[in-house]
Amino acid sequence: MMTVVACWLGALGMVSGEEINGHLYPSKTNSIVVIDFDAIRASGLFAEQMAEDFESFLQDNEHFRKLNEMLGVNLADETTRITICGQSIGPPGPPGTGGPEGGRGGGDVLSISNGSFSYEKISKVLEEMAERGELTKFTVNDLPIYFNHRSREAIYFGIVDDGVMISSSRKGIIEDAIQGLTDLREPDKVLMDRLQWSSEDTKEEKIKPAVYLAGVFPEQARAALERSPLKEIAKDMVGYNLTIHLGEKAFFRGRLELASDESATRAEKMFNLFTGLMKTSIKNQGSRPDMLELFGNMEIKADKKDLKFNMTAPRTLLAQVSENDRKDPNSPRNRMKKMREERRKKEAAGENVSETKEDDEEKENAQEKEKADPDSGKEQAASEEKSEG
Repeated sequence: MMTVVACWLGALGMVSGEEINGHLYPSKTNSIVVIDFDAIRASGLFAEQMAEDFESFLQDNEHFRKLNEMLGVNLADETTRITICGQSIGPPGPPGTGGPEGGRGGGDVLSISNGSFSYEKISKVLEEMAERGELTKFTVNDLPIYFNHRSREAIYFGIVDDGVMISSSRKGIIEDAIQGLTDLREPDKVLMDRLQWSSEDTKEEKIKPAVYLAGVFPEQARAALERSPLKEIAKDMVGYNLTIHLGEKAFFRGRLELASDESATRAEKMFNLFTGLMKTSIKNQGSRPDMLELFGNMEIKADKKDLKFNMTAPRTLLAQVSENDRKDPNSPRNRMKKMREERRKKEAAGENVSETKEDDEEKENAQEKEKADPDSGKEQAASEEKSEG
């Protein structure tokens, strides 16, 4: 079964299921990451990490855990691909502003999940959860969207069609995406052309990438990078690509496009210096010879305006890196895992575990507003209920 919007477009022969993703890209998208779970599963690598990550996600998102239970399926197993559309690159701005000028993490994203999802089944369960007050429901162009107001990491999400789900922490991003589908908005051609890039060797071998990403650097991003170690080339950075292919041999191919040949040459020296320092640091620590071998396979070379990154690693080495990451208490993965566990303990003890200072400020502002005008919250809720009707 299809949504009202998708059904109307499909009936007119305007859009197919595969084309829906492109129309959903938010209007200000300047970076895209695509993760192909089928390719990762086929490689036999990182399966345990994927399972652990999804279980951790369910612990932080009660509504998805209930959705899994009520559907009697594992949504992680049914997901074949996730596309993440970013709207900015750079430091966060004022809380709640979002976009290039602000927002946590330097910008806001839309996640598009593809898989063997049933629109009819999932819609029925979400509607039941909304009726019980477990989710907040509203509509955008006749499409039901839900907000998991009970979760600490609250997001807006909905199912657009069979096999297509969307989610974002920002309501405006969801509204923009659905409006794009309604208008049959075409994604930015420059970004789409960049997304199609892949290195010649992977084209010849017809290797399906497990991860590929592409993006362009808006002015705000270049300004932010001028305060980083990349300041010497920041103003000349145009865009980037990366593809990761998994198999008996893993290929990591990337390019950083710069404004001139001279900038690319400077970037080559800079990145080779960074890589050398990293290898020296790993060698001095002495605990991860696998990572030393992996970075030893990295080649960075300027080619006209492009700085190209190439790395090839045998399957056995990747498997070793994956296993050691799971065991190494200082790996980024395990540090994040420890932070999540500590946060959950604090939550269980009833402590305030606001993620950022901005979170505290937003809550304080809301509380002050409630004190000044006790009816304001009621009026807003009534207004939303009326608009939904």
